[in-house]
This record gives sequence, structure tokens and C-alpha cells, in this order.
Amino acid sequence: MKYFTNTKSTMLTAIILLSSVNAYALSANAKEGKVLYTDANCMKCHGISPKFDPKQKKATDFEKVNSWVRACDSSLEIGWFPEEQKSVAQYLNESHYKHSMK
Repeated sequence: MKYFTNTKSTMLTAIILLSSVNAYALSANAKEGKVLYTDANCMKCHGISPKFDPKQKKATDFEKVNSWVRACDSSLEIGWFPEEQKSVAQYLNESHYKHSMK
């Protein structure tokens, strides 16, 4: 009987772990956005200023996140194409903000 209980416990743990991995998996566009975000060294500014704390969730929807990414791209002359801007916004949304993509 003890073996059966351990087996059920192990299976339950595996199911929970697999479910949590899928919950945090990024879409293909967001993965590309993560690479772009990292390559552009966005954390140079966003990592040191409390103004850019994603935990405060000042973005009210995905379009707001996307507009911020476009503004950063423009003001810093990063040179992303519109599709790349959207990928970065999608990465930030999926990893931090969790707004509907509409």
C-alpha cells in the first residue's frame, strides 16, 4: 500500500511540474522578442530605475506595452522593424504583464 501512495504522489508531482513548465513557456514571437530585448541591452535602463518596474504593472493593456516598446525603439534609435517591436512587447507581456493580446 505504501508503494501505491508513493507512486500516486510521484505522478501528481510530475503532472504539476509539467503543467507549470507549459504555463511559463514563451511563444515563438516572445522568444524572438527576448533575444531582441537582451541584444539591445534594455536592462541597462530598465534594470536600474524603479520607474520601469514591471511588478507595478502600470501598463493597462498589451497596446500600452507595445507603445512603450515603440517609444524606446524610436528614442534610442535601436532600429527594430514593427514586427520586432511587437515581438519585444509580446515577450514583456508574456513574461511580466500577462494582458490579453486581443
